[in-house]
Amino acid sequence: MLQVRGCIAVLIVFAAIVSTTAQDTAKQQLKHQIGINSTAFVKEFLSFNTITTAADNPYLLTYKYIMGGSNVLRAGLGIKFLSQKQSSTTSANLPDSSLLNYYLRIGYERQFTLAKRLIGYAGGDIRWQYEKSVSKTTVTPVPPNQVSSITTRNIAFGGGPVLGVEFIMTRRLSLSAEGALLYFYSEEKTTAEDSRYPSLTTSDFTAKNDVAFSFPTTVYFIIKI
Repeated sequence: MLQVRGCIAVLIVFAAIVSTTAQDTAKQQLKHQIGINSTAFVKEFLSFNTITTAADNPYLLTYKYIMGGSNVLRAGLGIKFLSQKQSSTTSANLPDSSLLNYYLRIGYERQFTLAKRLIGYAGGDIRWQYEKSVSKTTVTPVPPNQVSSITTRNIAFGGGPVLGVEFIMTRRLSLSAEGALLYFYSEEKTTAEDSRYPSLTTSDFTAKNDVAFSFPTTVYFIIKI
């Protein structure tokens, strides 16, 4: 987590330097916007350590293309990876776990002016996500090690309307936050295996529909180029 916050801080400082030194012309239109999920950095900077995000926004990077006027194409990408390994000289029944998630969205928005430095926008997204988690436990202390594992895969597809606001700091730098009402259809498969009893492998499949509200608690640092 500290490494992620450090990378975000470096990206923000670099963007500020580029924005300050860039030679802009008055008539130049900035059509590309790159957003960096800076929620953790902002909370750390403002000492809001006790605040928790009501709904996790998984998109680390976003991109917007200004087509002209108030019409904007938008996209987002997120990746989450976690690996935890445990070891002990006295116990073999310690689980090792891993998590790998991908998130992708693409959509459209229309922007409108709220104030001199404040822009609102409304639109919609189509979203896709893939999540995989694995938990493995070594059940014998000596080789050949016998392993039991539980693997869960979840694929979801959906979308919904979004509503957000953007605060303009400079011509090239902004902050934004948005909320969304989302519908997802998801399929999840869970497989349990034990190398001692291969014939007892089990698989469970679940398909479901979900509706969720994503609160505007994620802060994006916007770079315009």
